[in-house]
Amino acid sequence: MSRYSDILIIYNPVSTSGQAEQKASRMAERLRKRDLVVTVQATDYAGHAETLAYQATKDLKHPLIISASGDGGYNEVINGVMRGKQANPEAKPVCAILPSGNANDHRRSVRKRPLTWAILHNDPSPMDLLELKINKDGGTRRRYAHSYMGVGLTAHAASLLNKEELGPIKEIMIVARSIFTFRPVAITNADGRVRSYDSLVFANVPHMSKVLRVGNKSDVNNGSFRVYAQPHRAQFWLFRIALNLLLFIFGLKKLPQQSSYSFGVPRNENIHLDGEVMMLPADAQATVSIIPDALQTIR
Repeated sequence: MSRYSDILIIYNPVSTSGQAEQKASRMAERLRKRDLVVTVQATDYAGHAETLAYQATKDLKHPLIISASGDGGYNEVINGVMRGKQANPEAKPVCAILPSGNANDHRRSVRKRPLTWAILHNDPSPMDLLELKINKDGGTRRRYAHSYMGVGLTAHAASLLNKEELGPIKEIMIVARSIFTFRPVAITNADGRVRSYDSLVFANVPHMSKVLRVGNKSDVNNGSFRVYAQPHRAQFWLFRIALNLLLFIFGLKKLPQQSSYSFGVPRNENIHLDGEVMMLPADAQATVSIIPDALQTIR
């Protein structure tokens, strides 16, 4: 007997040249051989995975929602699940990712067992989520991330990577090119002072954008996230940016851990959440927090 009321696999039909559809279909077939009822659902537009995950969480008793995607598709699913839990506090959704994207940073960071085996034999386990709260003109918007958030160099590199069909050499070339098109970001700190930063990163896992790292170990249950804050210096800026990039490629170590971090942005700035890029509007106040054990997962 299944421990789940429903199993839903959500996939993007254009992800990685159709591989997401193939992987979703193969997983559904394997689970159905175990007499499990599985629904496979394609997305039709950007944000559709969030809507599907929201409806499943709101309407179903104890669903397992599998995202056949990369980090961006899974980001949509967990945001839909978090909204669904607000609409239905009794909901008990469980999430999993079937890696089908370009980077698959989250799955690489947290994988314990083959996913089909884990679904059939493992109990769900809790995982922390990052929450971004944006306050602007008296309104508040919330978004969640399973792996990382960042402004500055990493957000700029992620925005360039998202525009291209990628291969290993091309990825490194794009990230290197980002050095020459990057501008530092203005951040208003908690003391009210505005400073320029090359990078400001909040990470729940060590991998970002496939070639970047903020550590060597995952700990998604410790109630905190890693913070990497690199102030900008005008002197030798190109050397500093190149060094910054090399640190990300080879892995940053011994970063401070925090459970909350607040900052403002005097002008529009990109922020990336699990590889997806969105805009922080000018004069917004942002707070990044950790939500302990926010998500039940199979990994």
